[in-house]
Amino acid sequence: MKKAKLLVMFLSVTLFSIGCSKDGGGGGSTKFSDNVPTGEIVAKELRNETLTGFSNSEGEPKNTNTQKWWEMHIQALTSSNCPEYDDSTDYEGDGYYVAFYPNGDLASKYGTDGTPDVYSSWEWSNSNKNSIDLEGTTFTITYLNDDNVVYASKQSGEGCTVETYEQFGSPYFD
Repeated sequence: MKKAKLLVMFLSVTLFSIGCSKDGGGGGSTKFSDNVPTGEIVAKELRNETLTGFSNSEGEPKNTNTQKWWEMHIQALTSSNCPEYDDSTDYEGDGYYVAFYPNGDLASKYGTDGTPDVYSSWEWSNSNKNSIDLEGTTFTITYLNDDNVVYASKQSGEGCTVETYEQFGSPYFD
């Protein structure tokens, strides 16, 4: 049920973005509301390793363990002049984990002992590694260090604006 709710929210924003233009130029230039958490972003050469746990896309592990898993803390969607999103609520994670595999797969599981399920794909949007593409939607990274990941997206069209972000923390290696 929770996974379905998360996927519905993710897909809603993705589908909304197909028909709308994106504010800003992506790659970190988008202006987000004060609701979107921001913080330290590690140097460009450390971003892949920090996000995935691997030093490069060939899969050299940072630790003796392999994949880095992030626990979802918050998934939020806010809108302005968008009646179809007026009833949107924030989701606070409860043992839901996500992993950004170096091969571009995006997997999730419940609990540290859960079974990983690849449900999407991801890639860096540009060589600066300051945003990621998830199923055709670009998300700007607003926070990325060893303990935190936040990425956000904002789309506007026909007088409607939707802003969404996901915040992860409490990482572990598996």
